[in-house]
Amino acid sequence: MSIAWDPATMSTEIPTVDRQHRQLIEWLNDLLAAMAEGQGCAEVGAGLDKLATYVDTHFAFEGSAWSSTSARPPRRTWPLTPAS
Repeated sequence: MSIAWDPATMSTEIPTVDRQHRQLIEWLNDLLAAMAEGQGCAEVGAGLDKLATYVDTHFAFEGSAWSSTSARPPRRTWPLTPAS
């Protein structure tokens, strides 16, 4: 199972934010793969730690990005549908 970046439904049209979202999805997919492969707690824990740290940094950046633009954040909902 993995999550695929879909610019039609996920893009914010702020290139830096979109790059960060793609990075988060890549690392989430790495974590999902590690879990599916039965990797140990240390590997899975390291993946969770990396995601948690980056999420904090990302949301701080994203908040400032939205406050510095006249655009409003998109109000989209998108399902986490497994990529084929």
